[in-house]
Amino acid sequence: MKAKFDVRLRLEAALALVTLSVAVITLAWPSWIEIVFGVDPDHGSGSFERLLVGGAAALCLVSLLLARGQWKRSRSEMAANSTSA
Repeated sequence: MKAKFDVRLRLEAALALVTLSVAVITLAWPSWIEIVFGVDPDHGSGSFERLLVGGAAALCLVSLLLARGQWKRSRSEMAANSTSA
């Protein structure tokens, strides 16, 4: 059971890190989308970049909250197992 907790915690933390990175990169260098993918989805208005930063920040926050909850459950399960042993 501990392995399942560890995998989930690591996935949620990794997702938070990736989405935070996307948000920071987009804030620092908004034109990366056009350069990397060769498309301009908002035709230069910057609205797509703002939407991407907002979505990435929201997903980062959700991932962090899920990872925190998973970490707390894992810690409480480990404490319960150590007292019962």
